[in-house]
Amino acid sequence: MRTKALVCAAALAASIACSMAQANVYSLNVVGYYQVTMPAGEFTLIANQLDTGNNYLSNVIPAVSLNTAIYPWSEGVWGAPAVYARVGHSGTVGSWGASGAMPMPLGACFIANDPNADTLTFVGTVLQGSLTNAQAWTPGAIQFSADQVPMAGGITSNLGVQPEINDALYTMSGGVFGAPAVYARVGHSGTVGSWGTEPQIAVGQGFGYVKSPTGVNLLWTQNFTVE
Repeated sequence: MRTKALVCAAALAASIACSMAQANVYSLNVVGYYQVTMPAGEFTLIANQLDTGNNYLSNVIPAVSLNTAIYPWSEGVWGAPAVYARVGHSGTVGSWGASGAMPMPLGACFIANDPNADTLTFVGTVLQGSLTNAQAWTPGAIQFSADQVPMAGGITSNLGVQPEINDALYTMSGGVFGAPAVYARVGHSGTVGSWGTEPQIAVGQGFGYVKSPTGVNLLWTQNFTVE
């Protein structure tokens, strides 16, 4: 999965993935976009990180190839029948049909499978201020999450996740979830926990997070502003 992010505002001249990571100035109503490149026929964890005001599938991702499928995480499984969406024929064009009403909230992630090597474009307003992800982590259980803003970088140093010893993070690469190269666990470093090699998260990328069974930092909070 490759990502590209830009903010359409006069004050910003660089991509959101770079400029937002270091911005510390408040501005109202920053509208932007980012793009996620989907490898053909490969499962990818994606995330909506811009507020459309109506964050439903057909509004967040209105244009995709026929037979593209989106699977949300619901009640501990991917793509239960009631929450599975596939683009089908609607006359001469593709349509999500009734499944286009599936929610795509910020801070959640989804598995996408596109039969073609397409680029998904997300457009909307960047959230700012004090943000708390609505999906609290449950000790000992996996939760699929994403940043609420389109920012790239270290899961802790840039995205603000405060890990505890034995927390684990899994991403997807090459259509495989949790392969050794995309798995990280917090271990001991003196008297505190350390990622060792800190996981790097791209714009528009979701990941799986397993909170330590003894964990207490169950909420992902961050303060975020852009110029």
